[in-house]
Amino acid sequence: MRRVILALVTALTISACGYSPSRSEPSAKERVARTNTELGLGYLQQGERKLAIEKLQRAIEADADYAPAQHSLALAYQEFGQMELAEQHYRIALKLLPLDGGVHNNFGAFLCGQGRFADGEEQFRIALRDPTYSTPATALENAGLCALRVPDLDKAENYLRQALKVDANMLGALLGMARVQFERKQSLSARGYLQRYEVSAQLPAQGLFVAVQVEHLLGDHAAAQRYMTQLYTQFPDSSEAQQIKALEAGFPK
Repeated sequence: MRRVILALVTALTISACGYSPSRSEPSAKERVARTNTELGLGYLQQGERKLAIEKLQRAIEADADYAPAQHSLALAYQEFGQMELAEQHYRIALKLLPLDGGVHNNFGAFLCGQGRFADGEEQFRIALRDPTYSTPATALENAGLCALRVPDLDKAENYLRQALKVDANMLGALLGMARVQFERKQSLSARGYLQRYEVSAQLPAQGLFVAVQVEHLLGDHAAAQRYMTQLYTQFPDSSEAQQIKALEAGFPK
């Protein structure tokens, strides 16, 4: 979500700086909407969701047809857990920007999060048809992670491999591929994806959960113990930590 908000802030900045004589001056109501949208996104970045929603509501009160405000308000409501309102504003944003890959991608991720996997995949595929969409690897990554939740391992691998062809260091895609290979009992390949992830960042709870099991399967029980300690120390209340505790008695020592 933080990455999405940052992308929206950047897009608004580019839009604000990209005025040319061929483009008419924004109206007064659009300027008010833009200002409040920028403020709202700023608050959302800071975790001030209530203030963010207040500013974004002011933006659409000024100009209900200002698509970035509708899109941003959808994200804010999603952060607040108000999913019906989030979907309502996603759909308004898509009416205003029916071909926008960024909005379709974010709506797809929203739908996947609601367990509506087929609908989410459709949104990702629409996003990929937008020739102006600057981050198609993100839609491919999201489509793969969504398929992994079904689970549909073949579809997940197809999307994730495509994402990694575009950007070999996409962390979500690397973690997703590690999970695909683990589920297929390809432990050495799963380890390789986890190691590639660790070059750029520390493994999150989901990655540590896989790493513990992969290292036990490969016979490196000392490495498995290190990952287990890391999981218990950094993510003690996670569901992954609880699952590993339940499995721990059966691990080789």
